[in-house]
Amino acid sequence: NVLKRFIRTAEMMGREESLDKLTGANIIYSCMQVADIFMLGAKITQLGMDQRKINMLAREVGPKLGFWKPIIASHHLLIGLQGPVKMGGFEQNKDVDVEISSKMAKSIPKSYISVHDTPNEIKEKISEAFCPPKVVEGNPILEICKHIIFRKLGKKEMTIERPAKFGGDVSIHSYGELEKMFAEGKLHPADLKASVTTELDKILKPVREHFEKNKKAKELYHVVNESKITR
Repeated sequence: NVLKRFIRTAEMMGREESLDKLTGANIIYSCMQVADIFMLGAKITQLGMDQRKINMLAREVGPKLGFWKPIIASHHLLIGLQGPVKMGGFEQNKDVDVEISSKMAKSIPKSYISVHDTPNEIKEKISEAFCPPKVVEGNPILEICKHIIFRKLGKKEMTIERPAKFGGDVSIHSYGELEKMFAEGKLHPADLKASVTTELDKILKPVREHFEKNKKAKELYHVVNESKITR
């Protein structure tokens, strides 16, 4: 039964192969993920929804191995800038499968925004992102607005700058208002992307500058940045 649980956790790696084609390495990877929790002494695991099966497995095997049941705090996964990507092979929960296979990932170029990205890099990635007119579901630009920008703005409004011939600037006070305008075609993707680029840069600028100016942070970033990414 425990082996079956380990096999099911392979879904969190975004594997497109069917379960009967998984290699021993796929299963060992899950074991290593669980081992990390206990080796780090993590009593609370704050990870994305794609790691939920790993966390649940840790809760199951922890007491059997003489450890503890970690508390799980699963976070929403931001959809990658490429838009929805369907995962093949897994049948347990199609909604979660798509969420996992579509997530922002460093191993997928231009699918994510890094806290270290320059204004030009943010602009380039956002300008190429999936954002069809009037399409709300699976729209990564709207996801960024909902889960990052409006959470950061709080009660402040978001200003969409537009040429006068396209209606001029508009102030939006909530994500719900933004989504409604976009769904009704009252807000063009290009105008939304431009404003999202501006707001994201404001949010990320202090972080970017910290890693640029702080010597220790800069050294650590260099080490991480040189690490090989595999997929």
